[in-house]
Amino acid sequence: MGGERRQLDELRRRLDACGLTPDELAERLPEAIALCNSRNGELARALSPTVRNAIGESARRDPQELATAVAPAIGPAIRQAAGAMLSRNTSRLAWLILVPLLLFVAATALLVRSNLLWSRAIETLEQAPGIVVISADRGWRSLRLTGLRDPLAADPSALLAARGLDTSAIEARWEPYVSMQAPLVLERARRLLAAPSGVTLAMSGDTLEARGGASRRWRERTSAIGSMLPGLSHVDLSGVADAAPGELDAAARQRQEIRVLFPPGSDSLAARGRAATDSLAAQLLRLRAAAVREGYGMSVVLVGRADSLGATTTRLALSSRRAEAVRAALVGAGIPSTDIEVEALGSTDPLPVKDDQTGARINRSVSVVVSVSDAQSERSP
Repeated sequence: MGGERRQLDELRRRLDACGLTPDELAERLPEAIALCNSRNGELARALSPTVRNAIGESARRDPQELATAVAPAIGPAIRQAAGAMLSRNTSRLAWLILVPLLLFVAATALLVRSNLLWSRAIETLEQAPGIVVISADRGWRSLRLTGLRDPLAADPSALLAARGLDTSAIEARWEPYVSMQAPLVLERARRLLAAPSGVTLAMSGDTLEARGGASRRWRERTSAIGSMLPGLSHVDLSGVADAAPGELDAAARQRQEIRVLFPPGSDSLAARGRAATDSLAAQLLRLRAAAVREGYGMSVVLVGRADSLGATTTRLALSSRRAEAVRAALVGAGIPSTDIEVEALGSTDPLPVKDDQTGARINRSVSVVVSVSDAQSERSP
């Protein structure tokens, strides 16, 4: 070894002197080792344990990197060895050596690929929110997994199948637990708090931030129980305003297009007026039920009018009786009397129309004004 050591020392001195980069050193060092080995096989025998240990460590640490590194060399090495053996006249001996070599290389490639697939499978599970892999014992053709899984986490079998693994060869046992990872904390809050459609939720650290519009009842409930949810220390509701859901507002506006018409000088509901009142009552009952589910209350104002015939006091009294007639019909259909108010205008604020004849008919009517608002704020003094 004395001669080789002197040559390596000389090589090191020359490399230091010329200032080679690590990449350049990596290219030239194998050449130097090969040169020494061609003269004396002792260097190869001395380095063999070190190289073998390094390859084993690479296979355990990152099989993909090892496979990438050796794959380009395997094919040429086999071809070179096969060509050298078959070029001789010892064909039988060549095949006795070549066949086991090919089988060994094929088995090694399969093993590396298998290790890579299983490694990626474990990595996929470990990166999924709400899944904790405690142990992974691999057999020849199977994998036994144990760990923890949040009920809201993705299905581990589906994740592995998406990676191209045969899940029938995987035996898994997952114990339930509650994950504190932000995506699952957020999903749990969405389900338990049942935020209305106008509210968006987001995580900021361990704080749940809500933005949009919601009823006071929802805000109070969320404030009371939100910070009790696992993974949350605070719920920020500063961005939530008092607002009825858009579908309730739209439904309330549609009801305002309904008018109940009366005959001239009469406060009795004719057949047409009765049909309009029945339709209005059915729509208001549905709207009220939807508002109550969202924590809102509904209020109805019936505005009675009259045409321009007769004295002012007569017209005012007639418009009041018309509004009361509609109110009585709505209460009889199930609308709470506390939800309905009556306003009589007589002919002081007529509805705009194109001609006097149409105006007289339209203004012998009761109009409806429907609003939806926070139920608790309405009861507050």
